[in-house]
Amino acid sequence: MAINRTELTDFTSFRSADVHLASGINVFVGGNATGKTHLMKVLYATLKAADRGQLTTAGLDLRLADKLARVFRPDDLAIGRLGHRRPGQKSVRVAVHDDDGAELRYSIYTKTTALKILADTLVLPPSPLFLQSREALAMHEGFAAAYQKRELSFDETYYDLALSLDTKAVRGTKPPVITTLTQKLELILGGKVLLDGDKFYVGGLEAQLLSEGMRKIASVVRLLANNELRERGVLFWDEPEANLN
Repeated sequence: MAINRTELTDFTSFRSADVHLASGINVFVGGNATGKTHLMKVLYATLKAADRGQLTTAGLDLRLADKLARVFRPDDLAIGRLGHRRPGQKSVRVAVHDDDGAELRYSIYTKTTALKILADTLVLPPSPLFLQSREALAMHEGFAAAYQKRELSFDETYYDLALSLDTKAVRGTKPPVITTLTQKLELILGGKVLLDGDKFYVGGLEAQLLSEGMRKIASVVRLLANNELRERGVLFWDEPEANLN
């Protein structure tokens, strides 16, 4: 099963969009403010909020509303503000489809900010990951705890990534493709990626001493090692080329 299509109606910068996705790598290319990051974020929030397996669990509407609010951070966390601003606009619609014909479809009403599930037959892939254009290793120390206690000017993709990076490395044999990829990336980095307490080290050096591009690669290595980034998972990577000189 793979996500193969998403439909957006009156969602942020999208008046209407019907995006078909390949089963492997998809690249969104466009000018500034054309909605590339928003497209990834709405897909990420939708998949992250929904339970794995058949989506018949009560409370999905509340989880979706909360996740969208914390990933996009509109004023007062009011998801009704995610609507495309035009006269007469009353609701937002989002649909995500898989290649088996199942779907998750919901509507957001802009005035009441209520979210209503319209269809929930989608069988989900493993929990998705979102890598931001800004690397996360250098700011990892204390970030998750601070995010829980204070209002920080970071959307929840940063908190989710911090938790994924903090997961302990998995012991035992990994799939050959994961092992091979990890070894190639460690050669680029000049060593292994280790978490000591709350700080990351790469090849024995503090993460802060590496270039931002190398820290981005190190994040990928860590996520492969702890099985957060896995085969047949879904990775959303915003501006993956940034600072990879």
